[in-house]
Amino acid sequence: MQIANHKNISGLLSELTNSTKEADCNDLTALAQLHNQFQSLEQAIQAAELPESAQKLATHSASIVEQIVLGEVDSAQAALEGVQRAIEQIESLLEPGKPTALISESVTVATALPSAPAPEASAVAATSSAVTEVTEEKISRDDLPLVTEFVGEASGHIETAEACLLRLEDNPQDEDAICSIFRAFHTIKGVAGFLNLRQIGLLSHGAENLLDLGRRKQLQITGAAADLVLESIDLTKSMLLGLETAASAGQTIAIEPRLPSLLERLEACAAGKMVMDAVKEKLVQEPTSAVGKTASNEQHGASDATVKVSTERLDGLINMVGELVVAQLMVGQGIGPIIGDNQRLAKNMAHLGKITRELQDLSMSMRMVPIQGVFQKMGRLVRDLTRKAMKNIDLEVVGGETELDRNMVEALSDPLLHMVRNAADHGIESPDEREKAGKSRTGHIQLRARHQAGQIIIEITDDGRGLNREKILKKARDTGLIKEGQELSEQEIFRMIFAPGFSTADKVTDISGRGVGMDVVKKNIDALRGRVDIRSEVGRGSTFTIQLPLTLAVIDGLVVKVGDQRYILPITSVEKSLRPRPQELSTIQNRGEVCMVRGTLMPLIRLHRLFKVTPQHEDPAEALVVIVQNNEQQCCLLVDELIGQQQVVIKCLGEVLGSVPGVSGGAILGDGNISLILDVPGLMKMAGN
Repeated sequence: MQIANHKNISGLLSELTNSTKEADCNDLTALAQLHNQFQSLEQAIQAAELPESAQKLATHSASIVEQIVLGEVDSAQAALEGVQRAIEQIESLLEPGKPTALISESVTVATALPSAPAPEASAVAATSSAVTEVTEEKISRDDLPLVTEFVGEASGHIETAEACLLRLEDNPQDEDAICSIFRAFHTIKGVAGFLNLRQIGLLSHGAENLLDLGRRKQLQITGAAADLVLESIDLTKSMLLGLETAASAGQTIAIEPRLPSLLERLEACAAGKMVMDAVKEKLVQEPTSAVGKTASNEQHGASDATVKVSTERLDGLINMVGELVVAQLMVGQGIGPIIGDNQRLAKNMAHLGKITRELQDLSMSMRMVPIQGVFQKMGRLVRDLTRKAMKNIDLEVVGGETELDRNMVEALSDPLLHMVRNAADHGIESPDEREKAGKSRTGHIQLRARHQAGQIIIEITDDGRGLNREKILKKARDTGLIKEGQELSEQEIFRMIFAPGFSTADKVTDISGRGVGMDVVKKNIDALRGRVDIRSEVGRGSTFTIQLPLTLAVIDGLVVKVGDQRYILPITSVEKSLRPRPQELSTIQNRGEVCMVRGTLMPLIRLHRLFKVTPQHEDPAEALVVIVQNNEQQCCLLVDELIGQQQVVIKCLGEVLGSVPGVSGGAILGDGNISLILDVPGLMKMAGN
């Protein structure tokens, strides 16, 4: 085994000798390869159990190459010559019977190389000189594809680092977590160096120095240190966004004004000079909040191989598959009458239909992504809120692996942010309040996602003070949302919190209280064809349940006929259909027609009047009504005939038609004709007007 290790080291040294002789100080790619070779050499020396001085030489040489990449040495050529001498010394250690004096000499040679200062000293040098020397960075046209790829990969590394840091705060001894964070910044720093992105490289270098102390168990990455790493993550995100914008517009990269200050604080923390303020000390002494605890069945080490595909190509594929589904339906309907007793043709058509459906399901699954990414942001949000609001909150995440349409995942970020913030600020009480109420000083918020009957269900549950029914009613009356004496169900009262500008907060803080958050939630969820239900009990907590379709691209719909026109109703909005009896129909003054269904009066909406279509039946007793629901509201839609249930691909109406009241889109049916997809909330609003 030792012989094999020595052979491996000899090969690496031979490669390094050639690489250093041919190295160009301006060739960042070659320098990066040289850096990786020295790291491989360091690991091989350690495995071969050679003297520690040889390992130090390899480690030190890798550090020097890194400084050359970052431009932190006075003479890059002199530094490379020093690295060449280090290689020669390591080679001498492999020769049998080498005297001890020469081994000690190798250490002397190492100290003669350009210095590899301790993390704090290195960072001080970076702040005092490198940052001030950074000028506006220009992206060359040749580097544009690499920069675009770098932004995508770096964003992924940063998301991983953020998740691991939240995990690390819950368990400061988690070595895998800190190593993952370290690797994320190390990788970003390396690639930033290749592309000559000095600012990102300097920030990654500063964060990496701090994390390296944690990795070597010389510093615990909690409290102030964790705050600094999170700030580094946030600033890196901001710089990546700016880089992406600059690259797409062909502009120079602006200087980041917050960078020098953050680097100085990273240095101070690495040097042990940063002391937490009294507030943060108090929070650390309180029971720590297990932010980001997950109960989902996540898998870490092994995953399926993946291929990166641009979203434009993916959307194009899904659209073409949608067209194929429509074409298959059209062919099926056209050929149906002539199939007759031809069993072979019927079998082939059925097989074609099966393949088409499977292809559609497969293509739609390609749009599906786990909701874990959004849930991870909520963990970060709760962590920050616990510090601002002086509370202890335990966030539990369940079902992060649940998948839904990627467009919906992006659109869900804002609503969930407002709802979790609302739960943390308004729902969860202060530790002292909770203790007086006989509760644990640490509040609990659970974020859960699951699939149910073709929908995705997301629940935000807290064990806080609950919604105050009387306080909401009083505020609603004071603001004119409801009239004195007006009777409302509990759900209708709770839904008042979604009204624009509505807030029961006693004071406005930098967290919430302005009455805009829950309004955003309602608008965004409605735009996703979803609904929100609320359950709450004073003193026990609240649960907000969001129901959403799995995708925005395909809809299961009920096709109905009104006159000679066909319309599609989302099946998730349909409760049932029936033919009303004359005694169940009536007209209420100033409220229009109503239909009595199981003891409940519901508004009757004549679709032919809304869309100016000549119906087959004017008398509702001769037609059909479809009962549809939007949140707690129900109404009856008068139609002539039910065609059947069908899955359709949603098409936008286009810029010419724009937004049509009561219509959410269009779809091509099997016979090639276009049918409008009706928007139930919009229909109710139209009828009300």
